[in-house]
Amino acid sequence: RALPRRSEARVSEGEGAASGVSGGSGQANGITVGPEALRVLRCFVPALIDERLAAGQAGLWVSEHRVITTVFLKLLGLGRKPCQPATLGSTHAAVRGVQEAFSSRGGAVLRLITDDKGTRFLVAF
Repeated sequence: RALPRRSEARVSEGEGAASGVSGGSGQANGITVGPEALRVLRCFVPALIDERLAAGQAGLWVSEHRVITTVFLKLLGLGRKPCQPATLGSTHAAVRGVQEAFSSRGGAVLRLITDDKGTRFLVAF
C-alpha cells in the first residue's frame, strides 16, 4: 500500500494530541498509537503544530507567512582537528551553551553536524 500524503495522515479528532490531551492515544490511517508511544513521538512535533492541535485546529489548513532568520554557526577549538573533538564533556558543554543561548532568544537548533569540516549548527528564528 502506498504511503498516505501528509494531508491524509490525521489523528482522529478528540483523541490524543488532536484534543490537546497529554498521554492520550491517537489513531491515524488505522494505526493506533498507545499513550506511551504518543508521549515519546510528541517530542518530534514542532511546538507551533502542537499548539494548533491543542487548540482544536487538527486537519485545518492554516496559511501563514512568517519572516525567519537562519544562522549557520561553526564551533572552533573543540579539539586538535575539526573532526575530532577532544572530550565528550567539552563538546557537550559547548552544544548546550549554543542551545541555551539561542533558545533563550526564541531560536531553535534545527541541525547539529559533526564531520570532517567540524561541528556546525543550523539555527532558525
